[in-house]
Amino acid sequence: MEYNEIVIPSVTGVITAFIGWVAGKRKEDAELKASDLDNVDKAVQIWQDLAEKMSNKVDALSSQVEALQKENLELRNIIADLKQKLDKFDENNQVQ
Repeated sequence: MEYNEIVIPSVTGVITAFIGWVAGKRKEDAELKASDLDNVDKAVQIWQDLAEKMSNKVDALSSQVEALQKENLELRNIIADLKQKLDKFDENNQVQ
């Protein structure tokens, strides 16, 4: 057997394997980047959905707070009126 019969196929095999590894590595890196981008897009979408839901809840709660503040003011006015009327009476429930 000649030296060339062993070395040339071996070198060719090693070179082919190296080229295949480099190509596979580049493909794997590209797939990982694409996967990372998909994951980021999904995470962004989740956060946007949560932010929208929270914004809606804040709007609803703000409306409720405004309604409660209005009702509280009305009740305070009623209480003040009743106190004024009550002050007109003495301990025996007689008008002063």
